[in-house]
Amino acid sequence: HRMFRRCIARFVSVADCEAKLLADKAISPSKVAISDVSGGCGSFFRVEVDSKAFNGVPLVKQHRMVNDCLKDEIRELHGLTIITNVAK
Repeated sequence: HRMFRRCIARFVSVADCEAKLLADKAISPSKVAISDVSGGCGSFFRVEVDSKAFNGVPLVKQHRMVNDCLKDEIRELHGLTIITNVAK
């Protein structure tokens, strides 16, 4: 039952993560998509963020910007794939 409660907590945090990214003034994303790619358990997520703020910024720094924004939310995750794109 403990594992199930952890999964539920992670699913609830997906909406929080999306809201936090959308509200982040440094990133100001035009698109945020977060999906559970762990088969439904909530231990591994894919985060895709499109933003004009990524223009001219090295990929590593783009990913760091996303990590910094979500640092509190992603502590409990087993894995995270971040995909960033420069918005047009």
